[in-house]
Amino acid sequence: MPRKPGEKLNLQEKKERVKLYNKGRPLRHKIYATARWKALRAVKLASSPLCEECARQGRITAAELVDHIIPIAEGGPPFAFGNLQSLCNACHNRKHAQEGGG
Repeated sequence: MPRKPGEKLNLQEKKERVKLYNKGRPLRHKIYATARWKALRAVKLASSPLCEECARQGRITAAELVDHIIPIAEGGPPFAFGNLQSLCNACHNRKHAQEGGG
């Protein structure tokens, strides 16, 4: 049910929406809910807080996401630190658009 402007989202309702959304995602996405991934992501963002793609292009932008350089769907190791890069939302979206949604 739509919320009124300014109305806070019920926490239980949010959990149900996330659960429903995740049901439709491929199995490989389940790693993102694990404690192992969350810890690895935190370490990567702490060690590389700036977007690595922006840095290669001479820009300074805060990283918001940790991305697999070689996608898991293409055989990339899900927990290998060397297969991860810190990206801003714009670079992450651009990369995935070029990969066909990868």
